[in-house]
Amino acid sequence: MVNAYREILKMKNAYACLAGALAFVTLSVAQESYGQWKYVRTVNVNTTASGSNVATNQVKFPMLLRFGASDSLVFSTSQSTGADIRFSKSDGTPMKHQIERWDAANKVAEVWVLVDTVYGNDSTHFFKMYWGNNLAPDSSNGAAVFDAGSGFAGAWHFQGGNFADATANHNNGTDHGSKDTTGVIAGARVFHGTNANPQYVSVADAASLNITNNLTLSAWIKPSAWATNNRIIQKNGTGGGDDQYRFYASSATAIRLTLTGTSGTTPTLTAPSVGAWHLVHATYDGANLRLYVDGAQGATAAITGNINVASGELWFGAKPLAQVDADYSNLAMDEPRVSNRARSADWIKLEFQNQKAASVGISFGVSILQPPSGLSYLQNPAVYTVNYAAGSNLPVMLGGAATKYSISPSLPAGLRMDTNTGVISGTPTVAAGAANYTVTASNAAGSTTAQVNITVNATLVAPTGLSYRTNPVVYFVNAAITNNNPVVTGTVTGFSVSPALPAGLTLNTTTGVISGTPTAGVAAANYTVSASNPAGSTTVQLNLAVIAGPSNLSYANSNAVYFVGTPITANVPSLTGAATSFSSNPPLSTIGLAINPTTGVITGTPSAFQWTTDYIITASNPAGSTTTTVTITVYVPVGIRIHSKSVSFRLPDGAVSARLSVVDMRGRAVWNRTLQGSEGPMFWNGEGTGLGSGIYAVRMILLDAKGHSMGILERRMAWMP
Repeated sequence: MVNAYREILKMKNAYACLAGALAFVTLSVAQESYGQWKYVRTVNVNTTASGSNVATNQVKFPMLLRFGASDSLVFSTSQSTGADIRFSKSDGTPMKHQIERWDAANKVAEVWVLVDTVYGNDSTHFFKMYWGNNLAPDSSNGAAVFDAGSGFAGAWHFQGGNFADATANHNNGTDHGSKDTTGVIAGARVFHGTNANPQYVSVADAASLNITNNLTLSAWIKPSAWATNNRIIQKNGTGGGDDQYRFYASSATAIRLTLTGTSGTTPTLTAPSVGAWHLVHATYDGANLRLYVDGAQGATAAITGNINVASGELWFGAKPLAQVDADYSNLAMDEPRVSNRARSADWIKLEFQNQKAASVGISFGVSILQPPSGLSYLQNPAVYTVNYAAGSNLPVMLGGAATKYSISPSLPAGLRMDTNTGVISGTPTVAAGAANYTVTASNAAGSTTAQVNITVNATLVAPTGLSYRTNPVVYFVNAAITNNNPVVTGTVTGFSVSPALPAGLTLNTTTGVISGTPTAGVAAANYTVSASNPAGSTTVQLNLAVIAGPSNLSYANSNAVYFVGTPITANVPSLTGAATSFSSNPPLSTIGLAINPTTGVITGTPSAFQWTTDYIITASNPAGSTTTTVTITVYVPVGIRIHSKSVSFRLPDGAVSARLSVVDMRGRAVWNRTLQGSEGPMFWNGEGTGLGSGIYAVRMILLDAKGHSMGILERRMAWMP
């Protein structure tokens, strides 16, 4: 008789997971002028014996940069997320980077930078780092750094419970019970699985992972203990049987890479010591297989042939159909990678030297304040009147802060410029026709200039052209605003506003500057600001709104049940107030869904089975935030049913045919059939197999019209003749 024993549903999606990310940019990286950043410093690369000790050049190398307490200036003068950091070659050519972690509060960060060429046995080359630009958009781009065209099939950082693939292949992982921990590079995962408590990360089958030749597998691992068959990285065969490539412990004292389909005796290498982090690599170039620990080659053997191609998943920390607890890993893992290149010994050595906790070969130069740039003045042209205070004409500038200002020719009598701040003020005493005055702002690194056109009238003339630097404007409750400065032509003796500004905001009746901290939400409305003198006035309508922190967040479907491969109905949020950003914890990307960071709408096509899981959705703006829980369950459309004395197979929607099998716990198929869509259901009752009592896996590999695998459905059963 057949009894349902345990159901495991797995699905691999042949399509990339949807990505829900919006980027608001004003300039592409290629167009950016790094003179607009306040600070610059060199990043010096040393590959000589006193550095990473690498003899040959390495091309398209992702270089890890670590930031800590000694980088206080960087954290205090950059955006809180690190969005404004940039890198360039020594000649200013932009370089790609990815921020893995940026924690300004705790002064710790890890950033990957793509270096075109790391020169061997060299200490003269460097690149540049820039920061300090509040207007710069985020340009972090993992896919550009871990370039699929340079051999990266997948790279997983495991930071903050995120299992996304950094490459453009989108081979995103799905977690199965692993735990978060501190790794060598930011976050990592702990795998201490057993049959009763599985712990691993799976990645759906993809063409980019079906590598037949020129392979490199790598990961940072921290073993707690070793046992025979402990898995590190494994690409499973069709139906979860024989693996394509398997990096594992061949005994309690050795590790090995096995490649199904190749010929030759695979070497073993002494397993890395327990209780410490080690970087392990396994490479295959079609002729030789090599194993490395901590950047040093430890074993090699002549191996030939192509690796089999199959449709199983890639797993970290376990193997499919684990039969004994030893099939699971007993280790922590960080930064696993799969490449379709056999990385060289020097590449591997450089990775170890660059990534280890006490990394060598990288040093930062002195932080240098850049020359000021883009100087301008709020009031330009500026029109003043004899014997009337001119107010303060403020400079606006990009780049590094100026330490000194000068002007030529001299200002009209009674006006002055503060040589420390560049502010032009005073009370003119004589009339002067319109003329240009050149202001120079400088610091130790250089200077920038601007022309200010100044007129001093003998008698009052009504002011004209009143405007505000920011209009319309949105503020947030309990968040101090940036001063909003007026721009007006002519002498102003007073400013007024009607109706009164929202509570907490004030208008300086002398300067017209709006400042303060709003204390209550106010709908968008027009406020009429007047600038006047005894000769007349000018007005402007300032549109202003004050937004409170969002509240009462909810979703149209707060307890969602989805199916793998079926696009979901957009799950739309509602809330009181307004939000400027939305986020999900854990990330929705691990199951193929996405949350729009601006609207909060959840969309996508589920890519992996998942038991009922709570996702904490946060909606926020500068005034505050609110959260809600969306519970999501993802099922595979069931095509296998266990009956009392038989098993039935039925094709789910979208599948044209399927390969059916019953497999014992050693991976041996005891029954195989092909089910075509035109045949209807197929049944199996065990006849003719001579099966003994035991646990068996019933599998269904779904195929599309081209014979490509769409996914694997699997159930386990207890068979009793």
